[in-house]
Amino acid sequence: MKINIFRNLFNKKAKANDLSLIFTKEKFCIVKDQEKYPNITPLVEDKVYAYRMFFCTKNSAEIEIVRIINQFFKLESKEESFHDAVLTFDNESVAYHSYNDFGGSVIRLITNSEGLIRKIWAFHTTPPPPWVSFPHIDPDGLGSMQGNLSFWWDWMWLPFWKSMDASEQKKYLIAHSAPSSWVEYFEFYENYINEK
Repeated sequence: MKINIFRNLFNKKAKANDLSLIFTKEKFCIVKDQEKYPNITPLVEDKVYAYRMFFCTKNSAEIEIVRIINQFFKLESKEESFHDAVLTFDNESVAYHSYNDFGGSVIRLITNSEGLIRKIWAFHTTPPPPWVSFPHIDPDGLGSMQGNLSFWWDWMWLPFWKSMDASEQKKYLIAHSAPSSWVEYFEFYENYINEK
């Protein structure tokens, strides 16, 4: 069943009560091994018995994530793309919102479906690298991050970056043709800024 999403469901004006009607305690299951990317955040403290995934991915990857959702919730519709939806099937639900920003698709997903969470983890999505998301930024001049860069770094990039070990980080930089200035910045970040 597909329903248009409630107005302001995902922004700060949304009330927890809106989501608590969809994500009830009876339908909640605990997801173990939560250290994967995209990270999940339990919303139980707000009486919303679900997990939030908030991440940025390449636009082409969003299409596959929507396919995963469509398949998991057994939609009869042939629609392969949506930006706002609340879907329910067999006592599991997902509230989904996406928008284009940071050189890719920003996805906000709330679900009580462990199966859906694991399928998204198995897809191994990655955010666009910083030199794609912020092509005008020179990492040599980065000091205190502010505004959109700070938001993206804290919410989109760092959860992904920290989900990898040093070897995986190095492979990512090579696979995405990281400019030398960004490679140097990440070395600096790991040695002097990152709190281990």
